[in-house]
Amino acid sequence: TGATIRVAGAVGGSGDLAASVAGLTSATLDFTTLGLVPGMWIKIGGTAVGDKFATAALNGWARISIVAANLLTLDNKPTGWTTDAGTGKTIKFWFGDYLRNGVVENGYTFEIDYQDMSVQSFEYFSGMEVKTAAIQMNAQAIPTVTMSFMGTFASQGTSRPSGSTTVPRVASEVMNTSSNVATIREGGAEVTNPNYVMSLSLNIENNLRFRNAIGSVSAVGIGNGRCNVTGSIDTYFGDMTMLNKLRNDSESSLDFVVVKSNQAYVFDIPRVNYSSEKHPITGIDTDVMITLNFQGLRHATLGYTLHLQRVPYFE
Repeated sequence: TGATIRVAGAVGGSGDLAASVAGLTSATLDFTTLGLVPGMWIKIGGTAVGDKFATAALNGWARISIVAANLLTLDNKPTGWTTDAGTGKTIKFWFGDYLRNGVVENGYTFEIDYQDMSVQSFEYFSGMEVKTAAIQMNAQAIPTVTMSFMGTFASQGTSRPSGSTTVPRVASEVMNTSSNVATIREGGAEVTNPNYVMSLSLNIENNLRFRNAIGSVSAVGIGNGRCNVTGSIDTYFGDMTMLNKLRNDSESSLDFVVVKSNQAYVFDIPRVNYSSEKHPITGIDTDVMITLNFQGLRHATLGYTLHLQRVPYFE
């Protein structure tokens, strides 16, 4: 009861999977049978020597751009990607489920149980949809996620609706930005020396609105608008690379992966335009930092602005 089973990855036969210039190739494994779609991310390589490529740079996170029977074309590869025949290896790779901005509306009902009242009471909020979400990551801190909702109706009572049950809390562990951030990439390249990231924020605004009508106390529905993705990245001002993208109005991309206890979350904004920046010089013997604000845009080929993927298990 309450158990689930899902496919978390795949493994090629001995010598079946190889790394090519384009991505992953196979002689036998049919990639189209795995439920993979363009824009999904995979983690290449297991922990055992025989389950990963001998070339260390190949064993990392990559994004799929095209799925064919015997070729996974990758457009966002690990730094140092090269070719490797995978001779004698049973290469493992991992994937999961994902969310993207789209047009399907998902509604929720929230329950608040006031158990310490003289008569146990409940409040219900119906037709709740996610209005905003904000993710904040600071150096040597715990990442935070804040969400706001908009709903159509509120009610209260002293009993629960028929059939209501309380399920156990999902066990999970708190992540931190010191040891649980696997990679942060800007423009497809990992952000490292001399531009280490100090903070990163991501904001999602669904531009919801109440739909009111004469004769109805509550809203008759929730109107949805554009999914607006914005944020900022704060790095050491080590070179002009990112500043030049702003001044030249050059588009970029941003993605990051957080991991813990063999689970991972991938955040991918494949098309980013920098909107403003600041890099104040505060005084002598201090580091110069640059903060760039960005706007996420819909990717013409992948068809989304933001992709969030959960990898339930990987090695």
